[in-house]
Amino acid sequence: MTGKTEINSDLSRGARWVERRPWIVFVFLAILLAIQITPKFKMSPDGVSYMSIAGNMLHGRIERLGSPHIRYAPGYPFFITPAFLFGERPFFAVQVVQWIYAMVLAIGVYAWFAKYAGRGAIWITALTMANAGYWDLFRTASSEIVFAPAVVWAGYFMARSLDARRWIGWAIAAVVVAGIACATRQAGAMLAGGFVLAAGMRALRGRIPWPRAIALCAIVVFFVGIVSWGLIVFDRWGIRQVSTGDSGYVAVFFQPGRTLGGQLAEGTRRQVAEIGRLLIPGMWKTHSREHEYLDINNVIFAAIFVLVVIGWWRLCRETDDPLALSLPFFLALYIVYPYDSGTRFTVPIFPVLGGSVWYLLKNHPKGRSDFFLIFVAIHIAVSVGFWLDDAAHVRRRYERWPDMEQVAAAIPRGTDVVAMRGEIDDRWMFLMCLTDRPIAPETDDEPVAGFADWVVDGRDQAVASGFDRIKFVGKYQLEKRATLK
Repeated sequence: MTGKTEINSDLSRGARWVERRPWIVFVFLAILLAIQITPKFKMSPDGVSYMSIAGNMLHGRIERLGSPHIRYAPGYPFFITPAFLFGERPFFAVQVVQWIYAMVLAIGVYAWFAKYAGRGAIWITALTMANAGYWDLFRTASSEIVFAPAVVWAGYFMARSLDARRWIGWAIAAVVVAGIACATRQAGAMLAGGFVLAAGMRALRGRIPWPRAIALCAIVVFFVGIVSWGLIVFDRWGIRQVSTGDSGYVAVFFQPGRTLGGQLAEGTRRQVAEIGRLLIPGMWKTHSREHEYLDINNVIFAAIFVLVVIGWWRLCRETDDPLALSLPFFLALYIVYPYDSGTRFTVPIFPVLGGSVWYLLKNHPKGRSDFFLIFVAIHIAVSVGFWLDDAAHVRRRYERWPDMEQVAAAIPRGTDVVAMRGEIDDRWMFLMCLTDRPIAPETDDEPVAGFADWVVDGRDQAVASGFDRIKFVGKYQLEKRATLK
């Protein structure tokens, strides 16, 4: 018993020591993220597209991989454009810029939650920044790196606009940052729903007068609506410039062969799992397959989800916080969204999940900080493990980068679409990055895509039907569609 008491006492002293020195946590988190910066940038299809848009923006062109339909919201590419002053493929510089935005996020989380938890806000900050899901996004070009701080700071300014006597300045800051969030990811519009709920709840409780609540809601909804509608109009304009059958933002939600009930059921399973994967250390990569509702992992995730809902309810009931009240709007949007994007979409609203856990433990104030000290430490250990393993895989993939440089140099400039055949790995994304053109990854046993003009295949493979071999380039051969002049 004495030993257990001593351990608890040591934990409490350690937790209090950390809470009194939050700057040490910020420095530690900054170092943890900084040591992940590397020239061997982790590739993703979205990341390559974002970098294409950013590089073209620097030269005054609004294009993605040679197309005027950029498809993605332009906010993130705009905010990483300065990195392209250091070259056409500034992988290291992009990560440095993202490190700055990561620190903006850390400060924002602390500022947002300090009002409700005082020094305890450092635990929600540390939990957010040490999460494996966030680290995975940090190592690639991901819009969430800008979207997350924009969402948190918009929530902070929204709350201040409801609290302050001189609220106009805070309201202006809120709509500007919320506009940045919407321009970075269209999901930022969900902030307006949370703000309207928060303003209405405060007015009902007599905390602010109704005229002020209505005026603030009108301002936020109007400006968020303007930005969101502007993005839709811009997207439709881009679609009209091309003839490839591209779809817009709204069309993504309507998939043939899916019933509404089935889509909602699958979206709910997926979203409940995302919350559990982010919160439970070590389960970030653990998930069931589509429609596997009775998988044991889903039972675990559902139990965690119930606890989070209880904590979230306590958080909202006591604070009327706009960011916290935005959570169900974000979750509803992601449930309706018909694709599985891992934990990517949930990462920007993770601070609300962490805050919900804090309020879940409200009745245990003495042990709450102790719990978070252990909880954050385990998350850091797990994230470091995931990072080291992933970094080793990325280094091995980059062994093929020089080959792709040779192939890219042999492909004529202005080529529309190239099919990369064989084993599907990072090579097609390398080639897409090097040529700034769409690359269609294909296996050797499937027909060449009808929209592909050129084919890159293994040197020993037979020439694809309807194509002529143009040349050998190292381990590869380059083929051109026979109908092309």
